[in-house]
Amino acid sequence: MRYLIDTYALIEWYEHGSEEYKPYLQEMQASGGYVTQLTLLELYYLVHSRFGMEKAEQVYEEVNDCFEAVGLDDELIKKTGEFKSYLLKSKKRMSYIDCVNYVAAKHLGVKLLTGDDDFKGMENVEFVK
Repeated sequence: MRYLIDTYALIEWYEHGSEEYKPYLQEMQASGGYVTQLTLLELYYLVHSRFGMEKAEQVYEEVNDCFEAVGLDDELIKKTGEFKSYLLKSKKRMSYIDCVNYVAAKHLGVKLLTGDDDFKGMENVEFVK
C-alpha cells in the first residue's frame, strides 16, 4: 500500500528509531510513497535546528529520494482552505501543513501515515504510535 508520510512519522523514524514505522517505510521503499514539499520544509527545519546542517542535508536527500514530492497547486490550495475552514468551525485546530498533508493524501487516494494525535480517529489515516 502507498501512503503520504507526514513530519511526525519521519521524525519518529529518523530521530527516535521507532520500530512501529519500519514495516511502513520498507513497504513504501518497495512500492513508493509520497511526501509534500511542505513536509520536506518542516523536516529540514526540525533536523537542522536539532542536529545541524550536515544531518539536515542527509535526511532531506534520503527522504526526497525515497518519496515522490507533492507540491501545491490551485486545487490543493483551495481544498486545504476548505478543510481548514471546516476544522475551525468545528473548533479543531490543526496546522496548515497538517491540513495540506491530509487533503493531499485524500486527493492522491492514499492514507496519511502519522502518529500525530490531531489525526487520531480520522478517516483516511493510518495512525501509528
